[in-house]
Amino acid sequence: MRSRRLPTLLIVAAASTTLVACGGSGGKGDAPAPAPTGATAAPGTAAKLILVTNDDGVAAPGIDALARRLTALPGVTVRVVAPSGNRSGSGGQTTPGTLVSRPAKTSSGLDATAVDGFPADTVRVALDDLKLQPAFVVSGANEGQNVGPIAAISGTVGAARAAAQRGIPALAVSTGRPSSGNRYDFDVAADLAARQVEKTLPGAGAATPDTATIGNLNVPSCPTGQVRSLQELPASTKPDARALEASNCTSTAPPSDEITSFLDGFAVLTRIPARA
Repeated sequence: MRSRRLPTLLIVAAASTTLVACGGSGGKGDAPAPAPTGATAAPGTAAKLILVTNDDGVAAPGIDALARRLTALPGVTVRVVAPSGNRSGSGGQTTPGTLVSRPAKTSSGLDATAVDGFPADTVRVALDDLKLQPAFVVSGANEGQNVGPIAAISGTVGAARAAAQRGIPALAVSTGRPSSGNRYDFDVAADLAARQVEKTLPGAGAATPDTATIGNLNVPSCPTGQVRSLQELPASTKPDARALEASNCTSTAPPSDEITSFLDGFAVLTRIPARA
């Protein structure tokens, strides 16, 4: 399956949907030097730092697609701090005591830091050990959707929650399971995530900061058809046996609840509590 860039309808819908942005920074100390993966800010302007993490591991294709796309945003630098291996399904678990971290690379060669710990641990390492002061944290792009109640066990969501609990706005990004024989389309999820981040970075004219919640963005993989539009909906709270099924991007059904809309080919953005 070839990656599909966002259709015009999705871009228009994304431009009209607003995530609540949150100010503040985690950690203390001197501001970090721009990372090699970041874009350069205009002369005389401080680049905004975006921290990227995930739960699939630093070498996973989804985090690479997300970091590369965020790097293209103007006036930002990007730092990747992620688990050294796959820690899916770990929720907000943390490791007591000292955490081991080391230089690493993403799958395409972007500079990164690998942490021997859970996704939520990577936020602690970034803020407390590396002394980073991110304006925004993005976790993903996860391999598989995190819709409805299953979001609670997601390490992708857990890392975003850890950031919000430290006063930093955060977005969890998940790429939907493809139908049999097809591939995850991380590029579409990364593109839509970048649009949301660009609108909600401090200084972008967003609403009053709120770190009581995080954004949870789920984007279908579409081997046929295309992502229909972005819908901002309340999070589904009832278990649904269909939650892990592949989306049908050729559906013509109107949007309804979070899970059904995602399965009918819509990208869905919900806001969920920063504390489980």
